[in-house]
Formats: sequence, structure tokens, C-alpha cells
Amino acid sequence: MLRLILVSLFMFCIVFGIPADNGEAVKPPSLCVKGIMFDKEKPLAVINGQVKGLGAVIDGAEIKEITESKVTFDYQGSVFTRKLGQDCGPAVPSGSVAPSVSSRSRISRDAAFGKFKGMHSRGEFPPYFAAILGLMWLAWLILYIYIATALQVIANKTSTSNAWFAWIPILNLYLMCQISGKSGWFLLLLFIPFVNIIVIIYIWMGIAQARGKPSWLGVLMLLPLVNIIIPGYLAFSK
Repeated sequence: MLRLILVSLFMFCIVFGIPADNGEAVKPPSLCVKGIMFDKEKPLAVINGQVKGLGAVIDGAEIKEITESKVTFDYQGSVFTRKLGQDCGPAVPSGSVAPSVSSRSRISRDAAFGKFKGMHSRGEFPPYFAAILGLMWLAWLILYIYIATALQVIANKTSTSNAWFAWIPILNLYLMCQISGKSGWFLLLLFIPFVNIIVIIYIWMGIAQARGKPSWLGVLMLLPLVNIIIPGYLAFSK
């Protein structure tokens, strides 16, 4: 059960983590800084023939800072600077002359992450986002019900008390210890990284023996997909 929860969280992070990097470099828009009216409280800059202040957006680039000689922009999570009177070609991210392949990938990844954060803050997501999230939770719920049902059936067939613990997190782990004939103190070992892998195998070996099955079935709980079949087999086989 603990492995199921960890795998579910891992899958959720993969699907809804940082968007995948497509390997394309972010190319900031062409911006010309022709004049700066510097004031500590409200600095202004003439950019592409427009007078703009802090927070203004030009061609998708937001003005983050205005000094006496330059303007700093944020474009899709990538920060770059344009100096007063600088040539108006495509901007290069600050701190670099020409981004290498690795830096272009980083810029693209940062831009995607910045865009994702912006969508989250505005409550805007792609139409399929809710559908994917719903399917993920539905799959997790079905799997949780299946494992809990199998564990409860195993508890009933082995005459283990409190079979309903199978439906409650943490208590279901305690129930597994009871079924396998192990002390409840084994529950603490399940929260120790790496040690918990050995302990969960040991517990499932005990559960298999309690059902009159070969103990090596517990080792198969390490295998993806197979570890989903084993609980059902131990619960519903004769």
C-alpha cells in the first residue's frame, strides 16, 4: 500500500510538474530603449516609441527594472537587459553573450515554467488539464479501492481482527503487519527510506504465507504491474 501511494505521487509529479522542454530557445522581442527619464519613485523609459514605466508590458515583455542606463525585462520567465541606445536586434539574456545549446535549453525550460506559474496564478489552464487531472484521480481511486478491498478480504480469510483498517491510511499498514504475524513496531520501519523496501517485502512474504501461498510471492511486489496483481491473487484465490 505504501508503495502504491509513493508511485501515485511520483506519477502526479511527472504529469503536472514542470512542462517538458522542447529544446527550442526563447527569442525575446526586439526592443529599443531610446530614452530614460530616471526617477527613483517613478522611472520611465522610451521603448519602441512608447513611454512606459515599471510593470508595463511591451510585446509580451514586462519591464522589471529601470536604471539610468538600462532597462531590464522579463519575457516568459527569461530575464534580459537592453541598454540605452543599444542596437535593436533580438535581445540576449543578461549575463551571457550568446547562449549555448545547454543554456538555450535552460532558458526554454525556465520560460515554460514561468509561463506555467503565470497560468496557475491567473487560474488559466489548457482545456485538457482538468480532464487529465480527473483521470489521474479516478485511476488512483479505483486502484486504492481495489487494494483496500483485497487487503480486507485477506484479513477476513486469515481471521485477522479489524479488517476495516484496510480502508484507512497508516492503519492499513498496521493491518498488514497483523496479517503477516509481525509486530506493530514494524510500522515505524516503513517510514525509513530504503529500509522500508526490505520491510514491505518481508511483510508481504508473511501475508503470502498466512494465505498458504509461497513466501517468494512477496518478492514480486518489487515488480511494477505485478505488485498490483499479487494482492488480488492472495485475496481471491482459493
